[in-house]
Amino acid sequence: MRDGVRRDQVLVVDDEALVRSGLRMILEAAGDISVIGEARDVCRGRSRRWGGCGPRWC
Repeated sequence: MRDGVRRDQVLVVDDEALVRSGLRMILEAAGDISVIGEARDVCRGRSRRWGGCGPRWC
């Protein structure tokens, strides 16, 4: 929480860097969403944020 406003945290995952960048800009412009990271696939995103990737995701 910053400035007394609750922000939802989002991890942007897409295989195209341009798409990730555009999504980040749109989401952060909303003001109540905080992008905590980017990844090009689900496994990289999960391992970066939660320490692993299970068979359900890959």
